[in-house]
Amino acid sequence: MDNRLYAVKRSLILFHDETHRNKKLKEINFHQKILTHTNILKLIRSWEEQGSLYIQTELCEMDLFQYSQDNRMNDLMIWSLIYQICQALICLHSLLFVHMNIKPKKILITSSSIYKLSDFSRIYNVRYPPTVIENDNTRYLPLEVNHGLITTAVDIFSLGLMLVELISKNTYSTLPDDTWNEIHQAKLPPNITDFMDVELKNILLQMINPEYQQRPSACSLLNNLIVKEKVRT
Repeated sequence: MDNRLYAVKRSLILFHDETHRNKKLKEINFHQKILTHTNILKLIRSWEEQGSLYIQTELCEMDLFQYSQDNRMNDLMIWSLIYQICQALICLHSLLFVHMNIKPKKILITSSSIYKLSDFSRIYNVRYPPTVIENDNTRYLPLEVNHGLITTAVDIFSLGLMLVELISKNTYSTLPDDTWNEIHQAKLPPNITDFMDVELKNILLQMINPEYQQRPSACSLLNNLIVKEKVRT
Protein backbone atom coordinates (compact mmCIF):
# COMPACT_ATOMS: atom_id res chain seq x y z
CA MET A 1 0.00 0.00 0.00
CA ASP A 2 1.32 3.46 -0.91
CA ASN A 3 -1.35 5.47 0.98
CA ARG A 4 -2.40 7.26 -2.20
CA LEU A 5 -5.94 7.78 -3.47
CA TYR A 6 -6.88 6.33 -6.86
CA ALA A 7 -9.94 6.25 -9.08
CA VAL A 8 -11.59 2.97 -10.09
CA LYS A 9 -13.95 2.63 -13.06
CA ARG A 10 -16.18 -0.43 -13.32
CA SER A 11 -17.95 -1.44 -16.52
CA LEU A 12 -21.69 -1.30 -15.91
CA ILE A 13 -22.47 -3.98 -18.49
CA LEU A 14 -21.33 -7.55 -17.87
CA PHE A 15 -19.39 -9.39 -20.55
CA HIS A 16 -21.80 -11.22 -22.87
CA ASP A 17 -19.22 -13.29 -24.69
CA GLU A 18 -15.58 -13.27 -25.77
CA THR A 19 -16.23 -10.71 -28.54
CA HIS A 20 -17.87 -8.33 -26.10
CA ARG A 21 -15.05 -8.91 -23.62
CA ASN A 22 -12.44 -8.01 -26.26
CA LYS A 23 -14.26 -4.76 -27.00
CA LYS A 24 -14.20 -3.84 -23.33
CA LEU A 25 -10.49 -4.65 -23.15
CA LYS A 26 -9.74 -2.17 -25.96
CA GLU A 27 -8.91 0.55 -23.44
CA ILE A 28 -6.49 -1.71 -21.58
CA ASN A 29 -4.79 -2.78 -24.79
CA PHE A 30 -4.30 0.86 -25.75
CA HIS A 31 -2.59 1.72 -22.46
CA GLN A 32 -0.23 -1.19 -22.94
CA LYS A 33 0.93 0.28 -26.26
CA ILE A 34 1.82 3.78 -25.07
CA LEU A 35 4.38 5.19 -22.71
CA THR A 36 3.36 7.21 -19.67
CA HIS A 37 2.38 10.72 -20.77
CA THR A 38 1.71 13.75 -18.58
CA ASN A 39 -1.50 14.60 -20.42
CA ILE A 40 -2.92 11.08 -20.66
CA LEU A 41 -4.66 9.60 -17.64
CA LYS A 42 -2.32 7.02 -16.14
CA LEU A 43 -3.50 3.43 -15.86
CA ILE A 44 -2.38 1.82 -12.60
CA ARG A 45 -3.84 -1.65 -13.07
CA SER A 46 -6.93 -3.47 -14.28
CA TRP A 47 -8.71 -6.68 -13.42
CA GLU A 48 -11.81 -8.72 -14.18
CA GLU A 49 -14.23 -9.76 -11.48
CA GLN A 50 -17.60 -11.50 -11.84
CA GLY A 51 -17.90 -10.55 -15.49
CA SER A 52 -17.05 -6.87 -15.02
CA LEU A 53 -13.90 -4.96 -15.94
CA TYR A 54 -12.28 -2.74 -13.31
CA ILE A 55 -9.78 -0.04 -14.27
CA GLN A 56 -7.70 1.70 -11.60
CA THR A 57 -6.19 5.05 -12.59
CA GLU A 58 -4.57 8.07 -11.02
CA LEU A 59 -7.04 10.36 -9.26
CA CYS A 60 -7.91 13.82 -10.61
CA GLU A 61 -9.94 16.66 -9.11
CA MET A 62 -12.79 16.79 -11.63
CA ASP A 63 -13.58 16.77 -15.33
CA LEU A 64 -14.08 19.82 -17.55
CA PHE A 65 -17.84 19.37 -17.62
CA GLN A 66 -18.01 19.60 -13.84
CA TYR A 67 -15.70 22.60 -13.79
CA SER A 68 -17.64 24.46 -16.47
CA GLN A 69 -20.92 24.19 -14.57
CA ASP A 70 -19.83 26.84 -12.08
CA ASN A 71 -16.87 28.48 -13.78
CA ARG A 72 -16.11 30.23 -17.03
CA MET A 73 -12.79 29.25 -18.54
CA ASN A 74 -10.63 32.31 -19.14
CA ASP A 75 -8.45 32.76 -22.21
CA LEU A 76 -5.29 31.53 -20.50
CA MET A 77 -7.01 28.28 -19.50
CA ILE A 78 -8.29 27.77 -23.05
CA TRP A 79 -4.86 28.28 -24.62
CA SER A 80 -3.31 25.99 -22.01
CA LEU A 81 -5.98 23.38 -22.71
CA ILE A 82 -5.22 23.49 -26.44
CA TYR A 83 -1.50 23.16 -25.76
CA GLN A 84 -1.76 20.31 -23.27
CA ILE A 85 -4.36 18.18 -25.04
CA CYS A 86 -2.53 18.58 -28.34
CA GLN A 87 0.48 17.04 -26.63
CA ALA A 88 -1.67 14.05 -25.70
CA LEU A 89 -3.01 13.85 -29.25
CA ILE A 90 0.48 13.89 -30.73
CA CYS A 91 1.21 10.81 -28.66
CA LEU A 92 -1.97 9.08 -29.86
CA HIS A 93 -1.75 10.16 -33.48
CA SER A 94 1.90 9.17 -33.82
CA LEU A 95 0.72 5.61 -33.20
CA LEU A 96 -2.18 6.12 -35.65
CA PHE A 97 -4.77 6.06 -32.88
CA VAL A 98 -7.85 8.30 -32.90
CA HIS A 99 -9.60 8.97 -29.59
CA MET A 100 -13.04 9.48 -31.20
CA ASN A 101 -14.73 10.67 -28.02
CA ILE A 102 -13.23 14.01 -26.99
CA LYS A 103 -15.67 16.08 -24.94
CA PRO A 104 -15.65 17.89 -21.57
CA LYS A 105 -16.36 14.77 -19.51
CA LYS A 106 -13.34 13.00 -21.03
CA ILE A 107 -10.78 15.62 -20.01
CA LEU A 108 -9.78 15.60 -16.35
CA ILE A 109 -8.09 18.31 -14.29
CA THR A 110 -5.51 17.66 -11.59
CA SER A 111 -4.94 19.78 -8.49
CA SER A 112 -1.94 21.34 -10.27
CA SER A 113 -4.04 22.38 -13.31
CA ILE A 114 -2.77 19.65 -15.61
CA TYR A 115 -5.30 18.47 -18.20
CA LYS A 116 -5.46 14.75 -18.89
CA LEU A 117 -7.22 12.99 -21.73
CA SER A 118 -9.14 9.97 -20.44
CA ASP A 119 -11.48 7.13 -21.44
CA PHE A 120 -10.00 5.28 -24.41
CA SER A 121 -12.87 2.81 -24.77
CA ARG A 122 -13.83 4.23 -28.20
CA ILE A 123 -10.32 4.49 -29.60
CA TYR A 124 -9.62 3.36 -33.18
CA ASN A 125 -6.54 2.66 -35.22
CA VAL A 126 -6.78 4.38 -38.61
CA ARG A 127 -5.08 1.38 -40.23
CA TYR A 128 -8.09 -0.74 -39.31
CA PRO A 129 -11.13 1.49 -39.77
CA PRO A 130 -14.36 0.13 -38.24
CA THR A 131 -17.41 -0.68 -40.31
CA VAL A 132 -19.67 0.68 -37.56
CA ILE A 133 -18.91 3.67 -35.36
CA GLU A 134 -19.37 2.65 -31.73
CA ASN A 135 -20.40 5.98 -30.33
CA ASP A 136 -23.72 6.79 -28.73
CA ASN A 137 -23.01 10.51 -28.90
CA THR A 138 -21.80 11.76 -32.28
CA ARG A 139 -22.47 15.42 -31.56
CA TYR A 140 -18.78 16.18 -31.13
CA LEU A 141 -17.79 14.32 -34.29
CA PRO A 142 -17.35 15.88 -37.75
CA LEU A 143 -19.68 15.04 -40.60
CA GLU A 144 -17.16 12.92 -42.51
CA VAL A 145 -17.47 10.24 -39.83
CA ASN A 146 -21.01 9.60 -41.08
CA HIS A 147 -19.41 8.45 -44.34
CA GLY A 148 -16.96 6.13 -42.62
CA LEU A 149 -13.98 8.47 -43.01
CA ILE A 150 -11.86 8.33 -39.86
CA THR A 151 -8.56 10.19 -39.64
CA THR A 152 -6.64 11.92 -36.87
CA ALA A 153 -8.39 15.12 -37.99
CA VAL A 154 -11.52 13.83 -36.25
CA ASP A 155 -9.96 14.52 -32.85
CA ILE A 156 -8.94 18.04 -33.88
CA PHE A 157 -12.54 18.81 -34.83
CA SER A 158 -13.89 17.38 -31.57
CA LEU A 159 -11.40 19.38 -29.52
CA GLY A 160 -12.27 22.56 -31.39
CA LEU A 161 -16.01 22.05 -30.99
CA MET A 162 -15.60 21.29 -27.31
CA LEU A 163 -13.66 24.54 -26.86
CA VAL A 164 -16.43 26.51 -28.58
CA GLU A 165 -18.87 25.01 -26.12
CA LEU A 166 -16.72 25.75 -23.07
CA ILE A 167 -15.94 29.32 -24.09
CA SER A 168 -19.54 30.27 -24.74
CA LYS A 169 -20.90 28.27 -21.78
CA ASN A 170 -23.49 26.92 -24.19
CA THR A 171 -24.26 23.23 -24.49
CA TYR A 172 -26.27 21.12 -26.84
CA SER A 173 -29.18 21.45 -24.43
CA THR A 174 -29.16 25.27 -24.47
CA LEU A 175 -28.84 25.95 -28.19
CA PRO A 176 -31.18 24.82 -30.98
CA ASP A 177 -30.12 22.02 -33.29
CA ASP A 178 -29.83 24.30 -36.31
CA THR A 179 -27.26 26.43 -34.47
CA TRP A 180 -25.09 23.40 -33.75
CA ASN A 181 -25.49 22.29 -37.36
CA GLU A 182 -24.13 25.67 -38.42
CA ILE A 183 -21.21 25.30 -36.02
CA HIS A 184 -20.45 21.93 -37.63
CA GLN A 185 -20.08 23.91 -40.85
CA ALA A 186 -17.66 26.35 -39.13
CA LYS A 187 -20.28 29.09 -38.96
CA LEU A 188 -20.02 30.59 -35.49
CA PRO A 189 -22.94 32.84 -34.46
CA PRO A 190 -22.18 36.25 -32.89
CA ASN A 191 -23.47 35.22 -29.45
CA ILE A 192 -20.60 32.71 -29.35
CA THR A 193 -17.81 34.69 -31.02
CA ASP A 194 -18.45 37.61 -28.66
CA PHE A 195 -16.61 35.59 -26.02
CA MET A 196 -13.50 35.07 -28.17
CA ASP A 197 -10.55 37.17 -29.15
CA VAL A 198 -9.75 37.24 -32.86
CA GLU A 199 -6.72 34.98 -32.62
CA LEU A 200 -8.61 32.29 -30.72
CA LYS A 201 -11.53 32.51 -33.13
CA ASN A 202 -9.22 31.97 -36.10
CA ILE A 203 -7.60 28.93 -34.47
CA LEU A 204 -10.97 27.38 -33.63
CA LEU A 205 -12.33 27.97 -37.13
CA GLN A 206 -9.35 26.06 -38.50
CA MET A 207 -9.98 23.21 -36.07
CA ILE A 208 -13.66 22.81 -36.96
CA ASN A 209 -13.18 23.24 -40.70
CA PRO A 210 -15.70 20.90 -42.39
CA GLU A 211 -12.94 19.89 -44.84
CA TYR A 212 -10.83 17.52 -42.79
CA GLN A 213 -7.74 18.00 -44.99
CA GLN A 214 -7.75 21.69 -44.04
CA ARG A 215 -7.65 21.16 -40.29
CA PRO A 216 -4.31 21.64 -38.55
CA SER A 217 -2.63 18.62 -37.01
CA ALA A 218 -1.99 18.44 -33.28
CA CYS A 219 1.70 18.98 -34.01
CA SER A 220 1.11 22.11 -36.10
CA LEU A 221 -1.15 23.53 -33.39
CA LEU A 222 1.50 22.87 -30.79
CA ASN A 223 4.07 24.66 -32.94
CA ASN A 224 1.76 27.53 -33.84
CA LEU A 225 3.49 30.77 -32.86
CA ILE A 226 0.28 32.26 -31.47
CA VAL A 227 -0.39 29.21 -29.30
CA LYS A 228 3.19 29.28 -28.01
CA GLU A 229 2.98 32.99 -27.24
CA LYS A 230 -0.34 32.66 -25.41
CA VAL A 231 0.89 29.77 -23.28
CA ARG A 232 4.05 31.69 -22.31
CA THR A 233 2.00 34.71 -21.22
